[in-house]
Order: sequence, then C-alpha cells, then structure tokens
Amino acid sequence: VGNLSVANRQFRVASFAATGFRGAPLQISVLADRQPTSSAVASSRLLAGGILVAFFVIAFTCAVLVSRSLQGQIASFLAAARRLGGGDFSAQVPVAGKDEFAALGQEFNKMSAQLEARLVELRDQRARLESALQRIGEAFASNLDRDGLLEVVLRAAVDGVGAEGGRASARVSPDGPLEERARVGHVSAFSELLGQVERDVLDRRAPREAAGDSAWALGHPLLDDGVSGDGLRGPDAAGPVLGLISVARSDRAFTAPEIELFGYLAGQAGVSIENVSLHETVQRQAVTDELTGLYNHRRFQEALASELERSKRFEQDMSLVMLDIDNFKSINDTYGHQQGDLVLREVARILRENSREIDAPARYGGEELAVVLPQTDQNGAFNLAERVRAGIEDLKLPVLEGNGTMSVTASLGVASLARAAGDAGELVAAADAALYEAKRGGKNKTVRAQ
Repeated sequence: VGNLSVANRQFRVASFAATGFRGAPLQISVLADRQPTSSAVASSRLLAGGILVAFFVIAFTCAVLVSRSLQGQIASFLAAARRLGGGDFSAQVPVAGKDEFAALGQEFNKMSAQLEARLVELRDQRARLESALQRIGEAFASNLDRDGLLEVVLRAAVDGVGAEGGRASARVSPDGPLEERARVGHVSAFSELLGQVERDVLDRRAPREAAGDSAWALGHPLLDDGVSGDGLRGPDAAGPVLGLISVARSDRAFTAPEIELFGYLAGQAGVSIENVSLHETVQRQAVTDELTGLYNHRRFQEALASELERSKRFEQDMSLVMLDIDNFKSINDTYGHQQGDLVLREVARILRENSREIDAPARYGGEELAVVLPQTDQNGAFNLAERVRAGIEDLKLPVLEGNGTMSVTASLGVASLARAAGDAGELVAAADAALYEAKRGGKNKTVRAQ
C-alpha cells in the first residue's frame, strides 16, 4: 500500500501478488483516487449531521406534543379543581388510557362523587335539623304540656335522623313508673328492638344503640340532673331517669352525625320535661295550700266565682260545704302545733278522697276547710259531707310526742245555690251559718242551710 502521483493526480496504490497464465507470477496494483475519498467522508458527515438534526427535530416535536398533552391534562385537573372549590361537585376529569394520569383522574372523579354525596347528605341533615329546631321552638311558644312537648321532640328526632318510628316515655310523678306518653311512625315493627335498647338505657343511664337482624335502634335517657358541656344529659348523672326516648329504622345503621343530633334532641326533651315540671310546680304552689295540699283561699274564691257563673248560665245546681275541725285550738294547746298540722293534713286527705275531679276542695282559713260542688244539689252535698264527717270520726291519729292515739271530729254546713243564695257571698254566708249551727248543736254534725 502506498501513494502514487500520476499527471499531478494523487492515487492510493495497493498491490498484491497473483499467479498468471501457466503459473507465471504476477503483481497486481489497484489505484484509488484520493479526492473521492474526502468527498465520501464529507458526504458521510453531512448525512450523519442530517440524521442528528432530524432526531433533534423529532425529539423536540415529541416533547412539544407530550408537553401539550400534559398541559391539557393538567388544565383539566385545574379546571375541575376550581369548579370543586366553587362548590360544583359534578366536575369530572376526562379519563383516557391506563397511565398514571388516567389513574389519577379516576381517583379525582371518585373523590368528587364522594364529596357531592356527602354534601347532599349534609344538606339533608341541615334541613332536618332546621325543621326539628323549628318544631321545638313552636312547642315552647305554644306552652304545651308534658305529653305535647314529648310528641313534638319525638317527631323532630324521628325526622331528624331519618327513623321510621319512635316512642317516648316519662314519669307522671317522681316516684311513678315510666309510661309511654308519645308514639310516632311505625313502632310495632320494632317493638322488641326498642324494648331492648330501652332496657339498656334504664340499666346504664346512658345513650345506647342496638342492632337486630335487619334493623337498628337508638335510645337516650332523660335524667333529672347533670348536664354535660355539650348540652346533652350526662350519662353519669346520679338522679333517676325521668323518661327516655327511642327511635328505630330498618334500611341502614345510624351514622355518627345522626347519633349526635339524636342526643341533642333527647337533651332538649329532658330540658323540656324539667321546664314543664317546674312550671307545673309553680302553678300548683300558686293555687295550693302547702300544708294540706288543698286549694288555697285565693283559688277557692276563683273556683267559687267560676262555678257560680257556670251554674247560672246553664241553670244547674251548685252547692258548697264548709268544714271546721272541732276543738282544734285545744289540740294545739295540748299536743303542740306539729300534732295540729298532722290533724289538718289527715282531715284534708279525707276531704280530698271524697271529692270528685270537678270539685274544688280548699283550705278556707285556719282549721276551716271548704269544697265547691258543681252540678250538685243540697241532698248530694249533704251526702258527701256526711261521708267526710264519718271518715274524720274514724281517724285514729298517733300522738307525736307521747304514746297512744287520738281521735278528731268535725262540724259541717251545707248550702245550695238554688235554695240559699244568689251570689258567692250569700252562698258562703249560708254554708257558714249552717256550720256554726252544727257547732252549737253539739259538734260532729252536718247541717243544711235553712
């Protein structure tokens, strides 16, 4: 291999030996123009450069396309996120392919649907709560009685938690048994389950939840003391259960927000019962004599005037019985005022037990009692007075500061509107005159007004 110059042209020369005709030795040389080689190298370089440029162009184009695709997907996510932030939970991100962006889009859409469902649920709960609070407000404004308040709160609880039915129980008196006072919806289908949750509430004095084969129930106690910081009745309160409220449904279990709402409404029911009880106590104290439990003098006068007016309007009989305990001053002087109070209470009990619901037994003053008898003529009043007199005569009262027992008697006077008087003052005067006639006639007697 070497270089050769021929007519000022440069060649590359390569030689090799070979065997010629009949074995004659030959040397063969091959010449190659050196100028075409440089052109070939230049051409190769140009081709390589073109390929490289084309690669970069393709890469750039792909990058631009991918970037635009990513920007489009990101823009879709951003637009959906903005609509989500604006409260439009129906926003959906287009999902195509099976790459990470597609998976991210699916999760975003799932989250959006869950938020929309939760928002609908919260709106429903808010609407139910507003309705419940409105009903409770109406109940307080209407000044309903205990049963009315319980029914309103129970309806609010049933609607508020989406229950199918419920019932409320309460004690009419502090020592009385729990009695069902209100019922709403379909309760018979859940009687066994409601009974179970109510027994749990009474045993533990705390909110309880019970589940059956295909139903769920909630129960909450109404206690007479102890209020926790959140306004609900405290489960650790020491007082007795005044009542309880329970609800049930069959389609699904109760959620935590529903249980919280139910507890709040049950707490309101407890407060309502306390307020009603307090109101009843105040009303009772305003018209009741504290010692005897009978009506006081002011309430007696009101009842007398009211029944007198009704008697005249409807042309019905009306009577009045006046009662005075015989030798009451002597009882106080001999045995003391506590013994006298015992006598008054027992005589008042006899008078109350022999009176009807429509009658108005009262403490007229001191040891003198009275009872207004609507729709009663003088004979009927006389018969009642005799029963009272006999009941008092049969009393055997223990001596508080000593041994043995003591007896007591009373004198009674009876007057009737049709026979003795035209107004309240004349009726009282006639009955009082008959009473003192019984006193002068030897006591322990009943006398009709003349």
